[in-house]
Amino acid sequence: MRRQDEASKTIICPNLLCAKRPTGGDLMGIFSRRILITADQYAEVSIKLTNEFSILREEFLSAHKLQFTSLNIDTSSFPKEIQGSKYDNALRGFQLTTTIGIVWRHIQDIKGMVAFRNHFKNDIGSTNGSEVEKYNLLFQSCSGNMECLCKFFAKETITALGVNDPNEQVYELFETTANLLIGLSQSAAYAACGNVKMVKKLYGMIEKNFVSENFTEQL
Repeated sequence: MRRQDEASKTIICPNLLCAKRPTGGDLMGIFSRRILITADQYAEVSIKLTNEFSILREEFLSAHKLQFTSLNIDTSSFPKEIQGSKYDNALRGFQLTTTIGIVWRHIQDIKGMVAFRNHFKNDIGSTNGSEVEKYNLLFQSCSGNMECLCKFFAKETITALGVNDPNEQVYELFETTANLLIGLSQSAAYAACGNVKMVKKLYGMIEKNFVSENFTEQL
Protein backbone atom coordinates (compact mmCIF):
# COMPACT_ATOMS: atom_id res chain seq x y z
CA MET A 1 0.00 0.00 0.00
CA ARG A 2 1.24 3.48 -0.83
CA ARG A 3 2.78 5.40 2.03
CA GLN A 4 0.56 7.88 3.87
CA ASP A 5 2.75 10.93 3.13
CA GLU A 6 2.52 10.27 -0.62
CA ALA A 7 -1.25 9.82 -0.48
CA SER A 8 -1.61 13.10 1.40
CA LYS A 9 -0.42 14.99 -1.66
CA THR A 10 -3.88 14.60 -3.17
CA ILE A 11 -5.49 16.77 -0.53
CA ILE A 12 -6.22 20.38 -1.27
CA CYS A 13 -6.95 22.61 1.73
CA PRO A 14 -9.18 20.42 3.94
CA ASN A 15 -9.42 23.07 6.66
CA LEU A 16 -12.80 24.77 7.09
CA LEU A 17 -11.01 28.11 7.29
CA CYS A 18 -9.06 27.69 4.07
CA ALA A 19 -11.29 30.09 2.15
CA LYS A 20 -10.26 32.88 4.52
CA ARG A 21 -6.61 31.81 4.78
CA PRO A 22 -5.34 31.35 1.21
CA THR A 23 -1.85 30.03 0.64
CA GLY A 24 0.73 32.03 -1.25
CA GLY A 25 -0.19 30.24 -4.44
CA ASP A 26 -3.80 31.29 -4.05
CA LEU A 27 -3.18 34.98 -3.44
CA MET A 28 -2.84 35.79 -7.13
CA GLY A 29 -6.24 34.27 -7.81
CA ILE A 30 -7.94 36.54 -5.31
CA PHE A 31 -7.03 39.60 -7.34
CA SER A 32 -7.70 38.02 -10.72
CA ARG A 33 -10.79 36.43 -12.21
CA ARG A 34 -12.31 33.77 -9.98
CA ILE A 35 -15.16 31.40 -10.59
CA LEU A 36 -17.86 32.52 -8.20
CA ILE A 37 -21.27 31.14 -7.30
CA THR A 38 -24.07 33.52 -6.36
CA ALA A 39 -26.74 33.38 -3.68
CA ASP A 40 -29.36 32.02 -6.09
CA GLN A 41 -27.07 29.04 -6.77
CA TYR A 42 -26.42 28.00 -3.16
CA ALA A 43 -29.37 25.62 -2.91
CA GLU A 44 -28.59 23.99 -6.27
CA VAL A 45 -24.89 23.51 -5.45
CA SER A 46 -25.76 22.13 -2.00
CA ILE A 47 -28.21 19.56 -3.39
CA LYS A 48 -25.78 18.56 -6.13
CA LEU A 49 -23.03 18.01 -3.57
CA THR A 50 -25.33 16.10 -1.24
CA ASN A 51 -26.32 13.72 -4.03
CA GLU A 52 -22.74 13.20 -5.23
CA PHE A 53 -21.54 12.59 -1.68
CA SER A 54 -24.27 10.02 -1.12
CA ILE A 55 -23.07 8.04 -4.15
CA LEU A 56 -19.48 8.18 -2.89
CA ARG A 57 -20.47 6.86 0.54
CA GLU A 58 -22.30 3.91 -1.03
CA GLU A 59 -19.25 3.12 -3.18
CA PHE A 60 -16.88 3.32 -0.23
CA LEU A 61 -19.00 0.95 1.86
CA SER A 62 -19.08 -1.57 -1.00
CA ALA A 63 -15.32 -1.21 -1.50
CA HIS A 64 -14.67 -1.71 2.21
CA LYS A 65 -16.71 -4.91 2.17
CA LEU A 66 -14.72 -6.24 -0.79
CA GLN A 67 -11.43 -5.25 0.81
CA PHE A 68 -12.27 -6.88 4.12
CA THR A 69 -13.48 -10.04 2.41
CA SER A 70 -10.18 -10.27 0.54
CA LEU A 71 -8.38 -9.96 3.89
CA ASN A 72 -10.58 -12.69 5.41
CA ILE A 73 -12.06 -10.23 7.91
CA ASP A 74 -15.66 -10.73 9.02
CA THR A 75 -18.05 -8.11 7.58
CA SER A 76 -21.24 -9.32 9.25
CA SER A 77 -21.29 -6.20 11.43
CA PHE A 78 -21.31 -3.89 8.39
CA PRO A 79 -24.63 -2.10 7.83
CA LYS A 80 -26.93 -3.76 5.31
CA GLU A 81 -28.29 -0.32 4.40
CA ILE A 82 -25.95 2.65 4.63
CA GLN A 83 -28.66 5.31 5.06
CA GLY A 84 -28.82 6.41 8.69
CA SER A 85 -26.05 4.07 9.84
CA LYS A 86 -23.25 5.22 12.15
CA TYR A 87 -20.80 4.67 9.28
CA ASP A 88 -22.88 6.88 7.00
CA ASN A 89 -23.08 9.64 9.59
CA ALA A 90 -19.32 9.51 10.19
CA LEU A 91 -18.64 9.91 6.47
CA ARG A 92 -21.20 12.72 6.18
CA GLY A 93 -19.47 14.63 8.96
CA PHE A 94 -16.09 14.00 7.38
CA GLN A 95 -17.22 15.18 3.95
CA LEU A 96 -18.75 18.33 5.43
CA THR A 97 -15.58 19.19 7.34
CA THR A 98 -13.22 18.62 4.43
CA THR A 99 -15.15 20.21 1.55
CA ILE A 100 -17.06 23.26 2.70
CA GLY A 101 -13.89 25.34 2.47
CA ILE A 102 -13.65 24.43 -1.22
CA VAL A 103 -17.07 25.92 -1.91
CA TRP A 104 -16.21 28.96 0.20
CA ARG A 105 -13.37 29.67 -2.21
CA HIS A 106 -16.07 30.33 -4.81
CA ILE A 107 -18.17 32.68 -2.67
CA GLN A 108 -17.47 36.41 -2.56
CA ASP A 109 -18.14 37.31 1.07
CA ILE A 110 -18.55 36.00 4.62
CA LYS A 111 -22.33 36.50 4.55
CA GLY A 112 -22.56 34.25 1.52
CA MET A 113 -20.31 31.64 3.14
CA VAL A 114 -22.59 31.48 6.17
CA ALA A 115 -25.69 31.24 3.98
CA PHE A 116 -24.23 28.37 1.97
CA ARG A 117 -23.04 26.58 5.10
CA ASN A 118 -26.59 26.66 6.45
CA HIS A 119 -27.96 25.18 3.21
CA PHE A 120 -25.32 22.47 3.09
CA LYS A 121 -25.48 21.45 6.75
CA ASN A 122 -29.23 21.09 6.50
CA ASP A 123 -29.06 19.03 3.28
CA ILE A 124 -26.32 16.71 4.53
CA GLY A 125 -28.10 16.20 7.86
CA SER A 126 -25.72 18.09 10.14
CA THR A 127 -28.34 19.75 12.34
CA ASN A 128 -27.71 20.77 15.94
CA GLY A 129 -27.37 17.74 18.17
CA SER A 130 -27.31 15.26 15.28
CA GLU A 131 -24.72 12.48 15.05
CA VAL A 132 -23.47 13.98 11.78
CA GLU A 133 -22.82 17.29 13.53
CA LYS A 134 -20.97 15.54 16.36
CA TYR A 135 -18.66 13.93 13.81
CA ASN A 136 -18.29 17.25 12.00
CA LEU A 137 -17.17 18.95 15.21
CA LEU A 138 -14.81 16.09 16.00
CA PHE A 139 -13.11 16.35 12.61
CA GLN A 140 -13.05 20.15 12.82
CA SER A 141 -10.96 19.82 15.98
CA CYS A 142 -8.07 18.69 13.75
CA SER A 143 -7.94 22.21 12.26
CA GLY A 144 -6.99 20.79 8.87
CA ASN A 145 -4.08 18.69 10.13
CA MET A 146 -3.96 15.74 7.75
CA GLU A 147 -2.44 13.22 10.13
CA CYS A 148 -5.07 14.05 12.74
CA LEU A 149 -7.93 13.86 10.23
CA CYS A 150 -6.82 10.50 8.84
CA LYS A 151 -6.30 8.95 12.27
CA PHE A 152 -9.67 10.21 13.56
CA PHE A 153 -11.35 8.99 10.38
CA ALA A 154 -9.80 5.53 10.72
CA LYS A 155 -10.70 5.24 14.40
CA GLU A 156 -14.30 6.44 14.00
CA THR A 157 -15.17 4.48 10.84
CA ILE A 158 -13.61 1.26 12.11
CA THR A 159 -15.67 1.64 15.29
CA ALA A 160 -18.80 2.50 13.27
CA LEU A 161 -18.39 -0.69 11.22
CA GLY A 162 -17.96 -2.80 14.35
CA VAL A 163 -14.60 -4.25 13.34
CA ASN A 164 -13.20 -6.45 16.11
CA ASP A 165 -9.51 -6.21 17.00
CA PRO A 166 -8.41 -4.22 13.92
CA ASN A 167 -4.74 -4.72 13.08
CA GLU A 168 -2.23 -2.26 11.66
CA GLN A 169 -3.14 -3.22 8.10
CA VAL A 170 -6.78 -2.26 8.71
CA TYR A 171 -5.82 1.12 10.20
CA GLU A 172 -3.49 1.79 7.27
CA LEU A 173 -6.28 0.93 4.83
CA PHE A 174 -8.70 3.35 6.49
CA GLU A 175 -6.15 6.15 6.74
CA THR A 176 -5.53 5.81 3.00
CA THR A 177 -9.29 5.74 2.52
CA ALA A 178 -9.52 9.09 4.31
CA ASN A 179 -7.17 10.70 1.80
CA LEU A 180 -9.00 9.21 -1.15
CA LEU A 181 -12.42 10.22 0.17
CA ILE A 182 -11.25 13.80 0.68
CA GLY A 183 -9.81 13.92 -2.83
CA LEU A 184 -12.95 12.58 -4.51
CA SER A 185 -15.28 14.69 -2.36
CA GLN A 186 -13.28 17.84 -3.05
CA SER A 187 -13.36 17.04 -6.76
CA ALA A 188 -17.15 16.89 -6.52
CA ALA A 189 -17.15 20.24 -4.70
CA TYR A 190 -15.07 21.90 -7.41
CA ALA A 191 -17.30 20.38 -10.08
CA ALA A 192 -20.45 21.66 -8.35
CA CYS A 193 -18.93 25.16 -8.43
CA GLY A 194 -18.07 24.86 -12.12
CA ASN A 195 -14.31 24.86 -11.56
CA VAL A 196 -13.33 22.35 -14.26
CA LYS A 197 -9.64 23.27 -14.10
CA MET A 198 -9.37 22.25 -10.44
CA VAL A 199 -11.39 19.08 -11.02
CA LYS A 200 -8.88 17.98 -13.68
CA LYS A 201 -5.94 18.93 -11.49
CA LEU A 202 -7.26 17.06 -8.47
CA TYR A 203 -8.20 13.97 -10.46
CA GLY A 204 -4.68 13.96 -11.90
CA MET A 205 -3.29 13.91 -8.37
CA ILE A 206 -5.69 11.13 -7.36
CA GLU A 207 -4.69 8.99 -10.34
CA LYS A 208 -1.02 9.55 -9.63
CA ASN A 209 -1.26 8.57 -5.96
CA PHE A 210 -4.07 6.04 -5.86
CA VAL A 211 -4.39 4.38 -9.25
CA SER A 212 -2.32 1.39 -8.14
CA GLU A 213 -4.13 1.01 -4.80
CA ASN A 214 -6.33 -2.07 -4.46
CA PHE A 215 -8.98 0.03 -2.76
CA THR A 216 -9.29 2.36 -5.76
CA GLU A 217 -9.75 -0.60 -8.07
CA GLN A 218 -12.85 -1.60 -6.09
CA LEU A 219 -14.60 1.75 -6.67
